[in-house]
Amino acid sequence: MATTTFTSGTVVASDWLNDVNDAVYSGTVSIALFGASPTNTAAANTTAINAAIAASSSIYIPPGTYSCNTLTLQTGVSIFGAGAASCVCIVTGK
Repeated sequence: MATTTFTSGTVVASDWLNDVNDAVYSGTVSIALFGASPTNTAAANTTAINAAIAASSSIYIPPGTYSCNTLTLQTGVSIFGAGAASCVCIVTGK
């Protein structure tokens, strides 16, 4: 994928955006990329983690304690974290 510099008035071609999408989501993605954070509410983390699950089949959870509600897992999705001592997901609510 070529490097692109944007200036005011730049028109972005859909092919370039598709290349970016493929480059970003083709491998493992971190839930942090989608906005999950140990300081977020359970609702915000649930939205972010479910978005990560929908975007990739390999999900990484960085160190921290993340509150969340119901997560929607899909067949073939692998979720892994920084390790049992440094990564915890606490499911609260529904």
